[in-house]
Amino acid sequence: MNVELLRKVVEHVELEPRRFNMHEWYVDATGVVCGEIDVCNLDVSSFFDENGSDVPPCGVVGCIAGTTCIISGKAIGFPRGIINGRKLFEYKMPIGGWAKNAQKLLELTDDQAERLFYPGYWYAPLYIGSQLHSENTWPEPFAGQYFRNRYNPEERVKILRARVEHFIATNGAE
Repeated sequence: MNVELLRKVVEHVELEPRRFNMHEWYVDATGVVCGEIDVCNLDVSSFFDENGSDVPPCGVVGCIAGTTCIISGKAIGFPRGIINGRKLFEYKMPIGGWAKNAQKLLELTDDQAERLFYPGYWYAPLYIGSQLHSENTWPEPFAGQYFRNRYNPEERVKILRARVEHFIATNGAE
């Protein structure tokens, strides 16, 4: 397990909590999602307010896997536009997808990647359907805490820090 990189991911989103949301691999402020399947439109109301004041300075929100790819340089970024005087970036999905690239960068087994990348059963079916084993998601109390605080960026990041440290302490077994 690449503990150093995993902690860098947490530190990156702690600098700007609005960058982090486990609901999407990656989303930009214009509502374009770059997921495992293809680029599609998404209602981003849960990420940004209508005037764009809640947009993180870079305009990018990602989960653990998406953020890992972005800060590792695996996802190529290019300018997207300007909102409220801030230059926004879009990232092209790495060949092989966000999850597989992040798994390799973080040096995780398949089971460890599922345990880290899927906070609970309510998200997993959106991405991998029945392939996910229910025990391979975030354990309690992290899953419930994340779900209850999913609209609060500061709390999401605090929960992420605790989740990641627990994951490291158990060598990815929980």
